[in-house]
Amino acid sequence: LVFKGMWTPIARNHPSQPSPEEAITKRFQSFSLGLMNLGLSVHASVDHRYLHIVPLKVLQWFGAIPMSIAWAEMKRLDEKGRSVYIDGGHRLVGPAWCFEMLKTRKTDEDN
Repeated sequence: LVFKGMWTPIARNHPSQPSPEEAITKRFQSFSLGLMNLGLSVHASVDHRYLHIVPLKVLQWFGAIPMSIAWAEMKRLDEKGRSVYIDGGHRLVGPAWCFEMLKTRKTDEDN
C-alpha cells in the first residue's frame, strides 16, 4: 500500500524514459523517498537529462514502478549532495554520485 500510495503517483509524474548507452549506471543502490527506504534495491542511471530509478522486479510487483526525473525538476540539493526535493516537497535521498550532474548544472546556471 505504501508503494501504491506514495511511490506510484510520483513515478507517474516522472514516466520512465529510455536510458542512453552513455548513461552512467550502477546496480543495487539505496534510495529513500519520503518514508520509504529502498536499501540496495534500485538500479540507477544518470544521463544529461535524467536520473533514472528502476526498482528491483520484486518491488515493481508491489507498485514501485521505474521513473526518470529530469534534473530541472529537482530542488534544493543538500550540502552533502545526497538529497533533493521533488513534486512539491517529497524528499528523495540517494547516493551522492547520482546527483553530481545536478551540481554541474547548478554551476553552469550560476555562470
